[in-house]
Amino acid sequence: MRSMSGMFSGIKQLESRLKSLDELDFEALKEKAVCLLKYNQQLENIISKLRKQENDVPKVTKPFIFDRYKKRHIALKLSYLGWNYCGLVPQGCLALTVMDRIFDALEKSKLIENRNECDFSVCGRTDRGVSGMCQVVSLVSRSLIARGVGVIEDSGPCISERQDVPDEEMDYVSALNKNLPRDIRVLAWSPVSPDFSARFMCCKRSYEYYFPESGLDIKSMIDAGNRLVGVHDFRNFCASRIEKDTVTFIREIFEVVVSDVDSCDHHSKLCRISISASGFLYHQIRFVMSILFMVGRGYESPSVVDDMLDLSKTPAKPQYQLAADFPLLFIAGTYPESCLNWETSEAAQLDLVKHYQKLWSEYGIRSAIVRRMLNYVERNSLKT
Repeated sequence: MRSMSGMFSGIKQLESRLKSLDELDFEALKEKAVCLLKYNQQLENIISKLRKQENDVPKVTKPFIFDRYKKRHIALKLSYLGWNYCGLVPQGCLALTVMDRIFDALEKSKLIENRNECDFSVCGRTDRGVSGMCQVVSLVSRSLIARGVGVIEDSGPCISERQDVPDEEMDYVSALNKNLPRDIRVLAWSPVSPDFSARFMCCKRSYEYYFPESGLDIKSMIDAGNRLVGVHDFRNFCASRIEKDTVTFIREIFEVVVSDVDSCDHHSKLCRISISASGFLYHQIRFVMSILFMVGRGYESPSVVDDMLDLSKTPAKPQYQLAADFPLLFIAGTYPESCLNWETSEAAQLDLVKHYQKLWSEYGIRSAIVRRMLNYVERNSLKT
């Protein structure tokens, strides 16, 4: 009964208010509406201010305790487009490198606590603009498991202090790729022994350099390239700026192979030169390509390679232009057998395939648009 009486009372109040509004003329109603709008605006401002104060309150995040976890020696297989980076390894300046992005992802994923104390090593130190397909880096990372290859026993808590220790390691590939830019991806990871070094345990490094055939004498280039194979002093095929740890110019080139590239564009034939060696000097491949291009254009004969390798004939490095950086691709490093055991989860592998399919489609479309423009320009130049 009380609820019914309360309802009737509310109805009477509304009727009274409506009656009072009926007694007002147009100007009075207009004035009252303006007052209500101003009051409503004041309320909205107050609510907005309160919400802003709520958002401005710093969120208290619990610090991540790395000491609760074991550490583990691991290797990562990286793929990256180096066109927008100032090389692979950090330069100690404001220049952005591929590893800067990798370290950012490692820290964001809570896999390392300090990038300067993770025992980092890299297989091939690619320069500005150079890409990598199967680059290998080694480091010490956080681990979920208590025992296994590469797990540091005296790190983290004792096994008796751990609860619910998982049997399987975390998915390093997925964890990192979620925090990496689209031009860098981790392809796989591997547990490694504590004495593993991505740099010093690599016994062969392979690169590819891509270029349009464009009327080059490919046979002469092959002839010149074959003269590079073997153990030689390559001081005339590298940059004059030598790194501090360079103690010798002696390197062994295992093979130089020229081949065609499968391409959807039949108007322009692409070629690549594959070079593998025990190691390379600073800018060595790009200077080698400069010489091979001069041979291919007929400016030099293939014997120029023999002359440059003979220090009695060429005691000082000749001046010639350095080949472009963006066509150079680091393919892979070769390591002793059973040294690496690469792992990629099924989910991570599926994501990688989708990612590179999308990337290939995008660059393929860009290439088709440029080709369309080129066709138009060529047709119009023939008319004039």
